[in-house]
Amino acid sequence: EPQVDSIEWYRDITAASTTVILTDIARTLNWTVTPEAATGLLLGVYTDTGGFVHRNSNQHAFETAAFLVGKGARQDSIVNTVFGNHSIEYLHNLGDGLLSIVQKGNIACLFFPETENNSHLKSHIIGYLSELASVDIACVLMQKWDEIKGSFRTRKESVDVNELAKKLGGGGHKKASGFILPGTVDQKTCTWNGVTYTPDSFIDYICTLL
Repeated sequence: EPQVDSIEWYRDITAASTTVILTDIARTLNWTVTPEAATGLLLGVYTDTGGFVHRNSNQHAFETAAFLVGKGARQDSIVNTVFGNHSIEYLHNLGDGLLSIVQKGNIACLFFPETENNSHLKSHIIGYLSELASVDIACVLMQKWDEIKGSFRTRKESVDVNELAKKLGGGGHKKASGFILPGTVDQKTCTWNGVTYTPDSFIDYICTLL
């Protein structure tokens, strides 16, 4: 059994969100969880499960959410912030992104340049991609400052995107993972390690990692 001060004690690849693990730590160590802290922790659970829609919405995630609501977490404030605070520009960017999706076989991929709200955009777009009946692996690459921030999602039990992300220096859990690459990406190409990819050729590269 890992000790409380051991890194292994903090590792849980089945956790739906890092904030699920943080809540576990707070409960184990009997920390005081204020309503403000509870709201922040619940925000992480809510966004990482797509509002408890994604396949990582397991019993542990719901139990954590119930605990945090009991501590005063403002679920209504979270919903308004995540879904009720978008601009027309955000919807235009979302539409542009959806129109740029490339699917090849059972993999769908999208490149997206840096925008003011690209973190929210990435979450919404990759959610849409992973819900496609013909898609086993969804991949989104977005520019974040001077790096490429990539995400994988899957709804298929037979697919482990954590193992896929590890091959790109990242990680996560079986159904959702991420990675960071030094390089640049716009809507048509990404350049990494001196190689330029289109969404189509990046899908080919993903296939070599499977």
